[in-house]
Amino acid sequence: MAILQPHRVASLTLMSTSPDPTDPTLPEPRVGRLALLAIRSLPLLKYRLRGDPRSLVKERVAKIISVSGPNGVDVAENAALVLYDLRNRPGLNLRAFRQHQAAVAATRPRAAALATLSMPTLVVHGTDDDFFPIEHGRRLAASIPDASGLWLDGVGHVFPYPASADVEGAILSHLDSATRDRGTDVGSL
Repeated sequence: MAILQPHRVASLTLMSTSPDPTDPTLPEPRVGRLALLAIRSLPLLKYRLRGDPRSLVKERVAKIISVSGPNGVDVAENAALVLYDLRNRPGLNLRAFRQHQAAVAATRPRAAALATLSMPTLVVHGTDDDFFPIEHGRRLAASIPDASGLWLDGVGHVFPYPASADVEGAILSHLDSATRDRGTDVGSL
């Protein structure tokens, strides 16, 4: 959207992604470490399989604790997010997943086009991301004029990010400055 319709985009926040996942000069995903993370998360699968709201809250909180430790985990906030998802976004949409995979496979290299972007851009990326190693995030930020990077020390390819309040604050600050600089009302986009 930002490349093809830049007039419709006031700002960008790009999270845990790559300027070109097929670029041979960038590191490939570390599949072995991803497989190990998947194996380590198997004990949490019991919560997902139960499917009741209480179990799904336990799963989300356990995932956050496994990544960032128990300090600062807001159980009430995470419970509210799980309940929101259950009410408004129930289940895994396999059709959307397949469409996303097809779009990724059909994506043309866009590194050159990124250099044409002029909207304020924030790139958020974990330094321990196994899916797209940090070099992808750094290259992405370097490809877009005046982009800034928020590098999350010790964070992998997870969402929500640990210390999500800090990340949310950075994103809101980015959005506020982008709308002030452009005089844009985000609600009217």
